[in-house]
Amino acid sequence: MADEADDNPGTANAPPTSNDEQMDELKREIAKLKEALAERAQGVYDAAAEAVRSQAVVARDNPGTIATAVVFGGIIGLLLGYALGQSEPSTRNHN
Repeated sequence: MADEADDNPGTANAPPTSNDEQMDELKREIAKLKEALAERAQGVYDAAAEAVRSQAVVARDNPGTIATAVVFGGIIGLLLGYALGQSEPSTRNHN
């Protein structure tokens, strides 16, 4: 009886028997995966675009806040650079 199930490739769970059938099945699987990946990528793109739009609205509505944040970040960067520069031991050759 087990031989009868193997001889009937038309069953739903029967594996493809020839290389051509296997290639066709793999091509269908790849097409499904490409479609799923494209849908997922579109969703990620849409979410990122919405986040950028909302940030642009905030920046446009509050230009003073953005300018203050940029200046504050610059001052912090200068202070950190100065502190790191002072903490390095001097390696200059004084003649």
